[in-house]
Amino acid sequence: MTAGNELNALISAYVDGERLDQSELQRVQDALASRKEMRKDAELQSATRALVRSRSSSLRHQPPASMMASIQGALDEASATSNGRTSPSSTSWSFSGAIRSLFGTPRFATGLVALGSVVVLAAAALIFLRSPSGSAADSEVTSVAYATFGNVLTGSFGIERESSNTSELRTFFASRGVEFTVFFPEVHASLRGGSVVTINGRQCAQLVYEAGEKKIYLLETDNNDITRGDIELEHGVLEDVEQSRWHWEERADMGTMFVWKSNNVMCTAVSNMPTNEFSALFRLETL
Repeated sequence: MTAGNELNALISAYVDGERLDQSELQRVQDALASRKEMRKDAELQSATRALVRSRSSSLRHQPPASMMASIQGALDEASATSNGRTSPSSTSWSFSGAIRSLFGTPRFATGLVALGSVVVLAAAALIFLRSPSGSAADSEVTSVAYATFGNVLTGSFGIERESSNTSELRTFFASRGVEFTVFFPEVHASLRGGSVVTINGRQCAQLVYEAGEKKIYLLETDNNDITRGDIELEHGVLEDVEQSRWHWEERADMGTMFVWKSNNVMCTAVSNMPTNEFSALFRLETL
């Protein structure tokens, strides 16, 4: 066994709670303290093992009440008609938040107040949010993914080609101008279908999966576009992917995001699951 494989085996044993002798324990602790990628691997292994022990019940959980309240608040906000004022919201993503990003400049805001009607605002929002293949307002991948996943949760995201057949979907993506080979990860969830989104002039693939009542949104971009700067990826996220093979983060008001690279495709997946549930759906070697 090579030194690297031996160390990986010791880390797995450590995560499993197996007894290590003092020298083995010191070796594992030194590796985790000094190597970020090993620390993240150990954390993911720990989260995955925790889910496996209770997976049968955890996958049947209803979406968190806070998430449902956020969605309802966004819908209530969109329908508020009090002199053009919208109801307050504490969520980081909301229906009104998407509109403010489009119309939030003083020039647009003054015009909207003069009109004195949220009907015009709601109509514009519906066109913006329901277009599955329109140009994205933001060229930063994780921002696009979070915003679009909000649409998936509210049902305003349109799947252009509903199919679980990967060959059929690859043909569809190619016909819509996606120039890279779309990646379909090995994930324990049902593939619903795909759509195309334009980010800064580049055609990108979108996939939607379901795992019970949970949703998974996957945005795929050509890594060459990121390297050239045609599409942006947050520096910290890109650094994680380059150093540790993948990046993950969990937001209390949204869910979990995984970012990883498969060949030359940058994959960004978002789900309304906690990290341990979400990571357990994937084969680790595909992340």
